[in-house]
Amino acid sequence: MTTKVRACIFCGGTGLTREHIFPWWVRRAVGGQGRAHHAMSAGEQHWLEHGRAPRYTRHWDDDELELTVRCVCKQCNNTWMNRLDEEAERQVGALAAATPLTVVGAELAVIATWATKIAMLLELTRRPSGLTRRRALVPPSQHAELFQLKQPPASASLWVARVAPPWPGVWWRTAPLSLTWIAPEAVSRYGSPSASLITCAFGAVAFQVLFAPPVDFFRDEGARRTEDGADFMRRLWPEQQLVWPPPKALRLEALEKFAQ
Repeated sequence: MTTKVRACIFCGGTGLTREHIFPWWVRRAVGGQGRAHHAMSAGEQHWLEHGRAPRYTRHWDDDELELTVRCVCKQCNNTWMNRLDEEAERQVGALAAATPLTVVGAELAVIATWATKIAMLLELTRRPSGLTRRRALVPPSQHAELFQLKQPPASASLWVARVAPPWPGVWWRTAPLSLTWIAPEAVSRYGSPSASLITCAFGAVAFQVLFAPPVDFFRDEGARRTEDGADFMRRLWPEQQLVWPPPKALRLEALEKFAQ
């Protein structure tokens, strides 16, 4: 599956290339097999009903190594994005294998930045929104911030969860979130849908990235997710240390609920 964008979402350059969302080593990290499963939401109706389970209108499987988006330029693809994939391989591979480790400092930032990049690219697998006329709900300024700072933008909160039994492929969801019924006064500033929750899992690890405006509701939502998932999940960013794995694991059948 390939989606089209006119300019690089990170630097604004031209000469776009097809970017493989998941690097080749992800297949090796999950045992060399598996399929990616995606669920797409139609959007316009249930996006305004915050708190209700998302309703998906299309499901399909794809080979994770062939899942591409045409939204980055050759320069970004072949330089910092390629380096980021290489730098993340060892630590992310260990997470996917549930290998005990403690990550701090620059290595933690690499994992968080890599997961944020993956989440931003997965957003581009959506159809354009009937409300925003865009595929991605993450504002372009946040793509630029990741590019400039090489770390997650200020709007991003990240978690990492242990999954059991390990997922033998790649699984993901992109879910829009809205402030319409929670803080309607904020909608004129941040728009609706107001935020995006992206979840992807492979092997024994699931990453979850919330891109949201700085309003109390989403701060509280982030704190609630951290507390509710204390047994099987750890906050990844902004944090100073990751001790892996958690004592318990998220069951595969609970991934759908976790991603909402």
